Amino acid sequence: MDRYKVLGKLNLVAISSSSLYEVPLPTVFDNTDVGPRTDATVLYTIVSSIIISNQLITPSNFSIAVLEDSSTTAVAKDWIFKATEIGNSGTMVVSPGITLPAIPQGTDLLYGASLWVLCDVGNVTVQAYGVEVTQ
Repeated sequence: MDRYKVLGKLNLVAISSSSLYEVPLPTVFDNTDVGPRTDATVLYTIVSSIIISNQLITPSNFSIAVLEDSSTTAVAKDWIFKATEIGNSGTMVVSPGITLPAIPQGTDLLYGASLWVLCDVGNVTVQAYGVEVTQ
């Protein structure tokens, strides 16, 4: 059964970056690559909404990247927002409809696709909502 859910919530303070959401893998990885998941296998996730809120009274910049492997470093092709300004005490609501694939079982990657967010100053809150499509 598909799961509609809050995919992630973060409060980024100062110059920071973090993973907002990561597609669950179809198999539990505990460095031995064994064991089935106890829940339904997620085939992919659709990100329906991302809400970015600047908690400061000064403008800030945020960036959002889609990473399709276990890398935590985004390259030019990964950015969907790069150094985008959000005004003082401002809020942006984005409806991207991004599809994040699960990494097929049997690969040597330990993570599914993920959303990474960064902010350059201050206090930026980011929330993502969507659906995990299961088999």
